[in-house]
Amino acid sequence: MKKATENSPNIVGVKSEGTLTITGRSYPEDALSFYTPVAKWLDELIENQPDAIEVVLDLDYKNTATGIVLSELVKKLTRVQNTRTKVIWKYEPGDVDMLEFGEDLQSLYGDVLELVASNAN
Repeated sequence: MKKATENSPNIVGVKSEGTLTITGRSYPEDALSFYTPVAKWLDELIENQPDAIEVVLDLDYKNTATGIVLSELVKKLTRVQNTRTKVIWKYEPGDVDMLEFGEDLQSLYGDVLELVASNAN
């Protein structure tokens, strides 16, 4: 979907598997415009009513605008019916900011979001 740049993440979506993975650093100049194609892709995936959708968010850094957009994407997934949905929020141990953002998402959107400590090499 989108290859990583200095200020934007790598984004890989596989409709046949119902997966979306966003990795890297996310502080694009205009987060809303950057993530609009991702939101549209996710809408198309949801319309196809797959058995399951899994989104992995594995960011080392995100700006406030990215946080708002990602929160909206997670919110959209909580509204999906007849499909198992899971969002995995990965964070590095010791990265309090990313852990706390994940906890905030989890408190807003519940069990659809799973927090997973990862070790970056």
